[in-house]
This record gives sequence, structure tokens and C-alpha cells, in this order.
Amino acid sequence: MEFICSKEEIQKSLSYAEGVVSSKTTLSILSNVLIETGSNSLNISSTDLEVGFRTSIPAEVVSKGAITIQAKKLSEIIKSFGHCNLKFLLDSQNRMTISSEDPKIKANFKIVGIPKDDYPNIPTFTEENIFTMNQNLLREIIRKTIFSASTDEARYFLNGIYFEKKGDWLILVATDGKRLSFITNKLEDFKVDDFTVIVPLKVLNELLKILKDDGNVQISLTESKVFFKMNETELVSNLLEGQFPNYNQVIPKESTNVLKITRVDIYEAIKRVSHMVDPKLAQIRFETSDGKLTLSGHHPDFGDAVDEVEAEYDGEALSIAFNYNYLLDALKEVDRTEVFFKMTTNKSPVIIEGLDDESYFSVVMPMKLNEE
Repeated sequence: MEFICSKEEIQKSLSYAEGVVSSKTTLSILSNVLIETGSNSLNISSTDLEVGFRTSIPAEVVSKGAITIQAKKLSEIIKSFGHCNLKFLLDSQNRMTISSEDPKIKANFKIVGIPKDDYPNIPTFTEENIFTMNQNLLREIIRKTIFSASTDEARYFLNGIYFEKKGDWLILVATDGKRLSFITNKLEDFKVDDFTVIVPLKVLNELLKILKDDGNVQISLTESKVFFKMNETELVSNLLEGQFPNYNQVIPKESTNVLKITRVDIYEAIKRVSHMVDPKLAQIRFETSDGKLTLSGHHPDFGDAVDEVEAEYDGEALSIAFNYNYLLDALKEVDRTEVFFKMTTNKSPVIIEGLDDESYFSVVMPMKLNEE
């Protein structure tokens, strides 16, 4: 096998492939990427048996072949070259020679690979049960929900985002049991049957790296897998099994105490007060009153912090505590100038949503106040 390709093209594709390979495995081949030549292309694939990746980049192919090479080391070698075209030559001993087409760059590497025979098969994109959406839109709705997903492997069915189709609407929900994020969008030509699936965090995090500002992504679902296709790049993942919680039971139907406040003002106030908060608890307190919101924090070793922000408030005076990280995560994704905090008691779930935007919101459970 011998081919020449752009250093930038292969480096970018390897960075995606490297995100998928297994970091904890007893099978050494799962730490490798599969490199195969086409007619005028180089095909790069990787998998950890749960998630699969493949892409194709232009290449000048002198002779065809295939090999698997340790992903991290190959990526390090390619990054070490400057802007140039790279030449790859595989010998009969499965050693890949990597050198530059630029005569000024004298570096020469030989890296040992493993034949592709034992490399796991990666399912190919299926044309059944398929729908298309804008890449930027998909990236946005994933970003606006993924921070609420759980990373606790004991509750594996929460280690992803719940995708639900209802008619022309696509709904995404993520929760870790202490907070929840919800977004819904109406899609055109949404012709597939209604569905509910849980897509794992790993494939979604990798997808966020690949999705672009323009162009479309094709999404296909089978009984156990989800496929994403963006031009020459594909991702496939097993779906998570298990029953996702009934999110409608968590979302408050009405709120008796409503705070309206400028998003930037409260975001910056929370960040200021967080410097004087016990990091183990991450607790910040809100005291509501007409015309203002008072925020306070206490650090057992250093002292206290208090801040005030102008706000509109409709309801009874309320003292309520939150994990400030949950508030910052939610506020960061709101794209409105003003936000609502819809509350009832200091023990009931709170809705955080932008002004005139009921399609996207987060729900945060309050913390127990220190004196309780």
C-alpha cells in the first residue's frame, strides 16, 4: 500500500477517529484506526464496539491496501509535520513508513501496524427509517441539552439524550435526576414513524465535534442503532436500553413565584458569588423580593459573599438554594436577553427559560438550605 495525502486532511480525520477508539480495552486492536485506500481516496475508520466512525479524504493512491495502526501514536507523528503533503508506504512486514513530500522536511518514521483481518466490522449506514436535518440545528439542540445528562454508570439509561418524535416535532430531553433540559423543534419533511430512543453521550460528544455550520445530516434508526451521515463522514452507535423517566411528571405545570431578570446580570452575579462557596456543596442562595434578587454564598474557610441584582418579581418572598454549577450550565445556553425563574416553594423544581421561548427550558431541583 502506498498513497499521498494532505497532512491537514488526515490530521483532522484522525482527531475524530481517535475520539472513538477505546481507551480502556484488553484488545490492542481497538486502540487502532483502520486505514484503507480507495480509488482516489483514503478511508479511515475506528470503533470501540459501541460507537463506530468512518470517513473518506482525497488521496493520490499508488497501490491499494489496508492496515490498522495505533491511533494516538499515529496522530502524534502526523501532528509533528508542518504544512505539507505526506507519503505513506506499507511494507510486507506491516511497517508503515511516513515521510514528507517537502524536501526541506527530512523526518522519516516507521510504525508497526496490525493487519485488518481481526478488526471489528463497523455497520454501514442504512437507508431505512431515515430523516434529514440541518447540521447546525442538530448541534444546537444537542448542546442545549447534553449538559444535563448523567455520567453515573449505575443509571446507564440516563447516560444519553432522549430523542422523541411526535408528529412533526423532534424533542430532546436529558436529565441526571437533579436537573433536566428540554428542547423541541418542528422539522420539515419529518416523514418517519414516531419514535423514542436514548442516544449515548459518547457518540453525541463526537458528533458535536464533526457537525458544521451549514449542510445537512442524515439520521437513520434501526431497532438497536442510530446512524449519522454528513457527506463522507459517518457515525454509528448502539442505542441505550432501558426506560427513560417520564419527563412530563418532572416539569412543573404552574408556578406561583416568578422572577424575571437579565440573563447576563444574574450569570455574572452567580460567578462572582461562587468564589466564596464551599466547593463540596457548590450551594448558592437566592433571596427574592420586589425589585431585586439577593445572592449569597458561604465558604467555611474563607468567609461570605453577597450580591444584588435588579429584577422583577411576582410572588411571595422566597429563600431558595441551588447548585450554582447547574444554574450556570442552564443560563449559558439561553439565547434570550431576559430569563424567567419559575418557582413555587424552596423544595419544588424550578423552571429556567428565556423570555418568549417556551420551546427550550431547564428544570433544576433546589438544594436543602444549610439551616434546615
